[in-house]
Amino acid sequence: MKNNLKFLPLLLIGTWILAFSCQNAPDNKQNQTPDYAKIYKENFKPEKKEVQAILDNLSSYGMGAENTGQQDSLKAALELYEKGDYKPAQVALNAYVEAYPDDNIGKFYLGMCLMDMDLSSKAINLLLPLTELPDFELRDEATWYTALSYLILTGNTGIMNAKKYLTILANNSGSSYQEEAKIMLDQHFS
Repeated sequence: MKNNLKFLPLLLIGTWILAFSCQNAPDNKQNQTPDYAKIYKENFKPEKKEVQAILDNLSSYGMGAENTGQQDSLKAALELYEKGDYKPAQVALNAYVEAYPDDNIGKFYLGMCLMDMDLSSKAINLLLPLTELPDFELRDEATWYTALSYLILTGNTGIMNAKKYLTILANNSGSSYQEEAKIMLDQHFS
């Protein structure tokens, strides 16, 4: 019995150390890096709200309107996009943007097609300049999709840029993405 009592203090110390270390162990959830690809997939939905209004506007132009060929080309490409035929829409929009390189609507929807095909770095090349145009009607959307595209680029630069553009949206009371950006920043970047 005396031999068994020798181990009692060691057993108590071991139990105390184990209990203390478990109580003060870091919360693994807080220290885990977010799965940015998963966040991207959960938040990326091809833009559908504005495309319908643009198509309606293109349909209302009369036969005597200027740039009928340009409007018809954009309309055909956006109809493919609206149907969810992103690969054919990407081909049509790529040809359209090559023919009309100053058309920002074409660039925006080409960027959407590229995002759908997981070509985020190419999408960023199209969308990022649109975020800087103060009069571009889809600037808010371009900023949102630029932030999402940066999420899945590897390395800290992509994550830092995603945070930058999400912060721009979160601080913009006129943004339709303000609340979503705030939630994403709180959940994944705080």
